[in-house]
Amino acid sequence: MKKLTEHDVVINEIIHSVALSCNTTADYIQSDCRKRYLASYPRMLCFLFAKVYTKRKVSEIGYLVSGKDHTTVIHGIKTMVSMLVNEDMAVMEMFNSCRIRLTVGNTARIIQLQNGLELLKRKYYGTIKKT
Repeated sequence: MKKLTEHDVVINEIIHSVALSCNTTADYIQSDCRKRYLASYPRMLCFLFAKVYTKRKVSEIGYLVSGKDHTTVIHGIKTMVSMLVNEDMAVMEMFNSCRIRLTVGNTARIIQLQNGLELLKRKYYGTIKKT
């Protein structure tokens, strides 16, 4: 059996925190379910938080979160960044609920999240169409 690393623990914490915050289960997030609010959006949020909080490659994040391909992870991150930039209220509500659960009492994580989101916004802003 493979030994869990520090990054694996963080990814598992992310999956469970997102599941609790989005009123779904870790099993749905890790499944092939395509229902938006039950699995797809929470899964994309996991990709986004994992990219910000770990040093894993997108291919590793996809494998660890739900067995997805690296292109699926990139698309999910771009989609979440776009929805946050365009202020999609439902996604912002899910994001803020997850953010609070993941950063409560941890100033370093709050700063890491702010910096990570700014980097991702700059990286993908050329492909984001603000409506």
